[in-house]
Amino acid sequence: MTIREINLDDGDRLFDFYLSLSDEVAMLYLPETPVTYSAIEVHLETIAQGTAIGLALVDAEDTIMGHAFLHRTDTRSPMVGIGLRDSVIGQGYGRRMMERLLEIADALGLRRTALCVVKGNVRAETLYLSLGYSRIGECSFRAQNDCWLMERILPRRGKVRRDT
Repeated sequence: MTIREINLDDGDRLFDFYLSLSDEVAMLYLPETPVTYSAIEVHLETIAQGTAIGLALVDAEDTIMGHAFLHRTDTRSPMVGIGLRDSVIGQGYGRRMMERLLEIADALGLRRTALCVVKGNVRAETLYLSLGYSRIGECSFRAQNDCWLMERILPRRGKVRRDT
């Protein structure tokens, strides 16, 4: 498995990825409305414009097995998301994709990233906590306040003031 950046040619592969998700994964990851091909095109366009980052976990045939994204990179509150096909869940690929996405965010100087995780998705929340995220409140995904809003803030860089 390889992690690579999503590109404009990935529309069909990315759409296939979303269509392949089990009901359980879709319940935790997909928005309430089904993902359409036009929504995929909009996502790819935001990547091309530089206001989003997309990563794909691909197998030897270049089939997308996982998708991670960082939306709204031009704002003070970029949002992170990740999803995997059932066949690769629990093998460390989610962690690898998140680490790669956060390396990119750090390199871009994005001090804060946020995400929403469905309450009860203990596996995902444990991963996010281990990567430096903390709960800061609730948010709504499919129902009122059904998710935790989490954020990761990098310390400011620069001169350290010392009291003398």
